[in-house]
Amino acid sequence: MFKITWKDEDYKNLNYEFKPTYLKEGFEKYSDKTYEHSIGNHIYFLPNPMPEFVKETLDNNYFNKYSIKSAGLHLIKPGMFLPLHKDLYKGFKKAYNIDDFDITKVHRYIIFLEDSKSGHLLQIKNEVVSKWYAGGYLKWTGSELHAAYNLGTENRYTLQVTCYV
Repeated sequence: MFKITWKDEDYKNLNYEFKPTYLKEGFEKYSDKTYEHSIGNHIYFLPNPMPEFVKETLDNNYFNKYSIKSAGLHLIKPGMFLPLHKDLYKGFKKAYNIDDFDITKVHRYIIFLEDSKSGHLLQIKNEVVSKWYAGGYLKWTGSELHAAYNLGTENRYTLQVTCYV
């Protein structure tokens, strides 16, 4: 559990950018036209200036074991989702000039900025999680299958931290 050092306005009022993933690499099997306007999320990543609480979170002793740690904020609006997929980390690899990239050395953390709300789900492999608390987190390594769904009526906000051993 991470110490909550943030307020709603620290992450809700950022200039999130929509990132569609319909028919993008890794999502090809979700090609039915009905997915076109529901697969994707809104992101706030570097080089945007990060809120102070993000720096405080990355400075947590928990992350000291990593040589690289990078954060971004995610917003999934009601009715939107990221179906089961594996991350490729192409942007991460490029941003940090990792020549001998080993995907098994990547650890991805999803830190919940709010308590779970009805219809908010996160899936890692075959486990679906629907209950969490602000400051809690889930983690996976490398190319593990995962998904995020907002089948509710309220926005879902998370802090994503990508680390490299």
